[in-house]
Order: sequence, then structure tokens, then C-alpha cells
Amino acid sequence: MPAPESAAEGSGAAMESGTPVAGVPEGEPATQLAPPAAEPNGGESNPSMLDPAPPTTVMETPPDPSAAVPSAGCGKARSLADGNHTLASGGMNRTYLLRTPADYDNTHPYRVVFMFHWNYGSVNAIVNPPDADHNTDRPFYGFGDLTDNKTIFVVPQGLAIPGPGAGWANPNNRDVDFTDAMLDAITSDLCIDNSRVFTTGFSFGAGMSIALACVRPDKFRAAVVYEPGFISGVTSAQCTTAIPFFQSHGVDDPVLNYKTGLSVIDTFSAVNGCTAMTPAMPPQNGHSCVSYEGCSVPTRFCNFSGEGNPFTTSLQGHYPVPKDPGQTASWVPPEAWSFITQF
Repeated sequence: MPAPESAAEGSGAAMESGTPVAGVPEGEPATQLAPPAAEPNGGESNPSMLDPAPPTTVMETPPDPSAAVPSAGCGKARSLADGNHTLASGGMNRTYLLRTPADYDNTHPYRVVFMFHWNYGSVNAIVNPPDADHNTDRPFYGFGDLTDNKTIFVVPQGLAIPGPGAGWANPNNRDVDFTDAMLDAITSDLCIDNSRVFTTGFSFGAGMSIALACVRPDKFRAAVVYEPGFISGVTSAQCTTAIPFFQSHGVDDPVLNYKTGLSVIDTFSAVNGCTAMTPAMPPQNGHSCVSYEGCSVPTRFCNFSGEGNPFTTSLQGHYPVPKDPGQTASWVPPEAWSFITQF
């Protein structure tokens, strides 16, 4: 039985809502995500993927390099250049974008963040935002502004699903296997910190990050998700190993509703051994965040209410970058980045 609601942290925040949902091509607002039980067959989606200029940065104190676990690529001359790459996985060619620091040093083990797009999204929508639905408004879910050239970003392209759309249905672990292949390629060629590999995503991309958190906790240090659900071929019963977990969710999300979001954080807080609780509701036009207590690993949840996506108002709280009233920058990227950089 859940313990009494605990006091949440946070300040007022307006919420916005953008989406990755099934049934509309990128550039059209989507209103309904494909049901979790569906395992759409995929042909490959290969939209134009531009290679944007390096993101702006702000200062960040890097983790102690002595605590790093260097990959096989450390000390080697790299062959993987920044930009788009294709590799074979599951009998088909899959694509992803790689972005390394401008001053990449093959003796420095770098943090790696995998970034999965929403349905109807694409690599280009993450690295050159905004897309037509304005699902994110800064490069790399806003992390590009925060990394200080200390992070490698990997942005995979999902496959087409019936609808149309493009995302992460992950039938028979297809997209997990693709992620394994990308990680193998990067680990063998680049100098990364094997102990600091992270996954993040919004909506369908959040579902994919949940799948990796559940079935690849040995490879990923933590998962950071926005408006998630168990929609990428993995069930909550498969989540049995503790893994640090950060989630944000709009209370009026009409695509993956707030109850769905609570079931996700309940799953991971239980796996992480946290004291059971029900997060307090946020203030109207505000957000609140709470770190769970008693956990074996950090577990944090944020919720928000009040302001919908001004570009696709029907999506309300289904949005990865809600903003405090009167603010032009979202509070979510700094919250999520702070969670990642504690490791």
C-alpha cells in the first residue's frame, strides 16, 4: 500500500505538450499512440538527417576520470566520424547520427547518451529542432546546451510503423539488438566510459529507453524519460534489476496518460527498493519534483500542469520541455542533466 504523499520539490512551471504518436506523418500533429500490445511490422524509415553545427555549451564539472571504465577504443585512432552512419542489424540497414566533442581526445573516456525520438519524429527533429509539432526546441533534448563538450551523443532512427509513423515497436527485441550493435561499434572505435552510458527519449522514445533499462541494465547507467509507457515490446515484469531512473510526466497528458506514467515510476521505484509513495500533484501552472527515499539507486520523478503546447494544443501535457510561466527555457533539461551528471 502506498505511503502518504510526500512533499514535492519544485517551482511553478507551465506545461507544454508536443508528441510522437502513431498515425500521422512527421509534421502533422499526432493525437493517439499505437496501443502497447501492437507489434507493427516495420519497413525502414530513412528521412533526411542533417548534420547540424556543434551545440552551444555551458560549463560542467566532469566526473573524476579515475572512476571511468575505458572502452576498447581508448588510445586508438578513430574511424567513426561525426555524422550519419549505417550498420546492419536484424537483416536490414539501420541508421544513426554520431556527435562527439569538437576537441575529441582518444585518451579521455567520454560519457555517452543515446537519444530516441518520438513517433513521427526523426534524427533531424532531435538535432535540428524544432520539428513541425515543436516536440523539442533545443538540440539533443536541450542537453546540447549543457554538456560543455564532455559528452558523445548517439541519435538512432526508428523504423516505419503502420500509421504511418516511425518509432520503436521493438518486436522480438529488434530495436534492442540495434542498440547493442550501435554500442558495440562505438565502444570498439571511440574512447567512451563504459560505466557512464545513458538512454533518454520522449513518448515512443521513452518507451524504448524503458525497454533498455529493463533488459540492458548491465549496459546503461541510468534512464531519463519524458512521458513514458511500456510500449516498446517490454513489460514491467521484465524489469528486475535496479537502475537509476528519472521521469517527468504531465498530469493532463492525453496520449500516455498520467496514470500510465505513475505505473512506470511505481515499477522502477519498486525495483530500486524505494519507499512506496504517491508523488504529490503539482501546482496549477507549475511543476514539482521529488527524489524517492530508501532507494538502492537514485530515483526521481517530476510532474507538471497548466500550459499546453502552443503549437499543438490538443497534446497538453504530452511534452518533453514544459516551461515555467514567463520563461523561454524549460526546467526539464537542467533537472535531467543534473540527474545524469551525478554519476
